[in-house]
Formats: sequence, structure tokens, C-alpha cells
Amino acid sequence: MHATSVFRSLALLTAAGAVVAQGPAAPRGIESLLPASTYAVAQFGGLAACSDVATHLPLGRLVADFLAKVPQDVKAERLERGLEMAAQQVQQRLQHAGVRPADLRAMLARPMALAMGRLTIEGMGPSVALVIDQGNDGEAVQRVWVALVQMAVHLHEGLAVGNSTAGDVPVQTVTLPNGFSILAGTLGNCFVVTNSRGYLAEMAAVAAGQAKRLDRPGWVREAQDGAAAVPLAALAINLAGVNNSLRPHLPYEAEAWADAFGLGALDTIRVESVAGAHGGIDRCEVQLGGSKQGLLKAISGRPVELGFANACSKNTVLFGAETIDLAALLDAGQRCFDLLPLPAREEMKREIGRELRRELRHIGLTPAELERLLRAFGGSLGYALAIEPGALPKPELLLHLTVRDADTVGALLQRLEAMTTREARIEWKTRRVGDHDVRFCNVQPPGADLQFSPGYVLSGDSLWVASDTAALVRALRTDGDDCLATQPDFQQLAQASRGASSVLHVRWFRGVELGWRNVETLLYSLVDAHADEIGFGSDALPDQETLAKALGCSSLIYRVDDAGMRWEVRGPITLGTVLAGFGSLADQVLDRASGKVF
Repeated sequence: MHATSVFRSLALLTAAGAVVAQGPAAPRGIESLLPASTYAVAQFGGLAACSDVATHLPLGRLVADFLAKVPQDVKAERLERGLEMAAQQVQQRLQHAGVRPADLRAMLARPMALAMGRLTIEGMGPSVALVIDQGNDGEAVQRVWVALVQMAVHLHEGLAVGNSTAGDVPVQTVTLPNGFSILAGTLGNCFVVTNSRGYLAEMAAVAAGQAKRLDRPGWVREAQDGAAAVPLAALAINLAGVNNSLRPHLPYEAEAWADAFGLGALDTIRVESVAGAHGGIDRCEVQLGGSKQGLLKAISGRPVELGFANACSKNTVLFGAETIDLAALLDAGQRCFDLLPLPAREEMKREIGRELRRELRHIGLTPAELERLLRAFGGSLGYALAIEPGALPKPELLLHLTVRDADTVGALLQRLEAMTTREARIEWKTRRVGDHDVRFCNVQPPGADLQFSPGYVLSGDSLWVASDTAALVRALRTDGDDCLATQPDFQQLAQASRGASSVLHVRWFRGVELGWRNVETLLYSLVDAHADEIGFGSDALPDQETLAKALGCSSLIYRVDDAGMRWEVRGPITLGTVLAGFGSLADQVLDRASGKVF
């Protein structure tokens, strides 16, 4: 690049701070700027939020307590040294780029969003904008921008830097030789970098109340026992505008097909992560039209039944309940089939029937018998894994399925018994438990010292299956006051999952309580045996109560209806808590790099 060109660019850069700071007043907050034409937006709560959350997370407090008990020289060797080396490398790289670590840290501490809007000819593609809520760190954000532009000027010959406007917004422009431009300006308290003059002008119109802003909920904000959850990350994809423009041009039968398949217009996808003193919450929502009785949604279209928890032990460490309505799925498939033109329907019926009969012949079933068998089950599945106390705690798996046609299911079970007897020489026995006949067998895996006695009982509208007969007997005799359903954590889950189609609940704290004696015997003695090598003993490790409280519970809740599907994950380890941990680590490295001089 010629010296005069470089001098001209650098001269313009000295005025960059003044130019980008002269935008019109705008409401505070990123969401107040995004126009309705935005197709997608990814948000980040900032490193400051990550660091704050990390110190309050249950696992964060556990790690802090552990580090406080580790000898100082061990921390200096194993932890501080690594952080110092990382800080040194970061500082050296940023120094080469002309960016002050303190400025970069201040910028990354702020909430920001990356948004994508309509196509732009000037920007040679979709409009993309990075929006940073500057807060009180506007000068640091603009110094980072100026440093990046200075580096680009030196590295790329022919790069032109100038001043312009986007609507009423003063902007600085960085233009490549091929005409592609990047614009930077300030709207209210937000710093915006974009490739689209039109998108930035539309943001200014939104800020002035002259254009509609993106209609979507903000961050997930809710309280957990009085402790607020902090927003850390979110992603939203908005396709409603595209669908609305296409809808008048779709075939007349499109709505009927959408309901039959449960697959209508995909309007919005949202993913949000928050975290706080009680762990993290991740939510995903897919706004997908189509009836919940359609093919895609029918199998889980009914609310889940949690009554199975009354038969589960209070020592359950994993509980799950699902709606799996095979009869509804078959009915939905028939409705889809009936929408086909008659010739196509008859042809598919012949082809599918021929293939199905050929495959079923190997297991001795006809298509009609298979359909009757699938419809025989009631549509609800429950499963639980318990660890009962003992000299050697043994996991016990319990399954529960609702039944519509007990005769058909009973015939299937008899066939399975006969097959296992014939092929594996397994002997089935009967044990009377109250009013129930429990069928069981004894199985000892090759080379194993343990013997299992799996069993089942078909009673009325329920089929019970267990990995061990003792678990089945315990389920049939469970005391209503001493079961999983009466435990506080499960009652909270039941309240949070009303109307859900699927629930998974992991009780980490109960697993710690039940297995603590083995952990203390094996792990703690192992740590003490190698204390000289690792630098700390078992006294630095958390005790049972501390670990159980930090781990708590994890839950996954799934809902489906006419509007779409929603997933929610809660617990000590979620996307939000992981992001908080890595963000806090990055903030510490930048903090150390800010104070180093090399």
C-alpha cells in the first residue's frame, strides 16, 4: 500500500471514535434495536455474567471449596502456572494485533448479539450485524474496533477507510478493493458492526419507533426458590415471514396434509440457556404447525402418566415416564394414507403388504396380528433404576407398561417364555405375591458371580417387568408413604412437568447417599495413598452432604402440542453452566493478561 494511502487511512482512524459515537439516541438494550426482518439472532450474555454465575453455581462453590483446601504450592504448580502461561500467550498475541487485553476483556464482558437479516447487494449476501451493548465500556469497545481496523489497513493493500451515513446514523466504512464494505456506528448505547447499510438504517428506525422490532420473547428470566437465573446464551431463528409469503402459493390440500402428518409451517426455533445458584436451565422450542394427532406428533400427543412413581422405591436414582401411543401412531398413519389418490393408495397397499407379509413370516405373525399386538399396549411407559442398600448395592431396573388388551399381551409373553426355554434352557417359575402371579427365572451370566432373577407380572391394565424379582415384589408391596412419589424433589418435578409428554429425572444426590460408603472406602483411600504424588489428601475432597447438595437433580421435560415441541433441561450440568465455567476461565485469563508487560 502507498504511504499516502496509509497516512490517509490512519488519519481517518483517529476520528473513528468521534464518528461512531454520534448516532441518534436509542432505547437501551440489544433487543430494542433488532427489526422484524431479522431471520436469526444469537445472543451472548457476556463474560461478566459468566464469571458472576460461575461463583454461585453449586458445582462452582464445590470447586472453590476444594481449591481452598489444596496447599498453596500445589495450586501454584498445577493451576496458577497454567493460567499464567495462557495469559502470557494471549497478551503477546493481542500485543501483536495492537489490542489491549483490558479493552478486549471489557468488550467481551458486555452482552452482545449476532443478527442476520434480509439480503443486501452492497453487502454481497445476507445482512449480518454484530451488536454490542456497550454499557459504561464504550471507549474500550471503540478502541478495540480502531485497533482491528488499523491491523487490517496494514495487512491488506487497497483497503479504504472512510466516513459515511446509514440513514441518519454516522458510520465509519472499511471498504475492500472489490467494493465489499463493513460499517460501524453507534445507536444509543449499542455499537453496531454490519455489512448492510439498509439493515443499520432499519435498526435506527426501530430505535426511533418508526419500524416494527423483532417480535420474540426475551431472555428466560425466572426465580428458583428466590434465586434469579442469569441469561447467558440464546439462539432464535425466525421463519414466520418466509412462511407467510409462501402460504398463499401452497396447494389447496397443504393444510390437510400438514394436520395429517403433524408437520406444518416451521415458524420459529428458540434455544435459551440460563444459570444461577440452583444450577442451569436450557430450553429449546420448535414452533412447528400441524395437529398433535398428526403422524409426527401422535405417538407422544397425550400427557404423560406419573402414577408409576407410587410403585418406585425412595432409593430410585433414575426415573423416566414416556407417552408412546402406538395405536394413535397407527391411526395417524392411516389418515395420511387416506389422503393419497386412490390409484396410488392401492399400489402402496399392495407393495407394503407384500413386503410386510414376507418379513413377518419369519417370526410367525401376520400384518393383522402385528397391528393387534401394537394396539394391545396402552401408550404409557415408565422405567426406574434403584439402588437398594446392602453389603454390595445392586442396581434394580423396573419397567411398567399400560395394557389395553391383556389377552393379546399375555399370549406374546407365553411365546417369549417358550422361546427362551427352547433356545436358552431357561426354566420359568411362579411366585404368588398378594393377588398377583409373578413369573420369574434365574439367570447367571457366564463368568459372573452374581445371579439375576428377572420377572414379570401381567395384572389388569398393567405389565410389570423387573431385572430382579425382589424389585418386582417390592413394587407390588410399596408403602404409599415411603415411595418416590412422596419425595420433595419428585413433587417439584411433577408440578413442573404438568401436561408434558415425556419426563426423565436423575437423582444424583440420592446416588451419592446410597453409594457413599463405597466411594469413601475406595476413592478416599486411593487419594490418601497417592497424596505425595498429587499434592493433597482426602481431607481436601468434599464430604457426602456437600457433594450431594452440589449435584442435586437433573431433569428433562418434553412437551408437544399443535403449536410445536418444547424441551427443557434443568440440573447442575447444562449448556448454561458449562458456558459459565468456560466464560469465567476466559475472563480470568484476560484479567491476568491485562496486568502483564513483556
